[in-house]
Amino acid sequence: MTLHTARRSHAPNAAPSPTEIHQKGPRLTDSRTFADLPAAERRALPLSMRLLLRAMAVLRRRDLESYRLNLFRFGESGTA
Repeated sequence: MTLHTARRSHAPNAAPSPTEIHQKGPRLTDSRTFADLPAAERRALPLSMRLLLRAMAVLRRRDLESYRLNLFRFGESGTA
């Protein structure tokens, strides 16, 4: 009986799960710290900022990693 109930819950007309409902709103697609910026973004910064980030990564890594840069996308999955 339990197996039959589990199969029925995956039917095409079953109610969407809570995670499926939230996919239409904002979703986190990337999260970085200042210490692990991609090379392209790092090169776009002025030299003084690049040097500061490098020094901070060595001296105060914990503080630098406490700030995150998050990229959220809005809309359904697969849309930009």
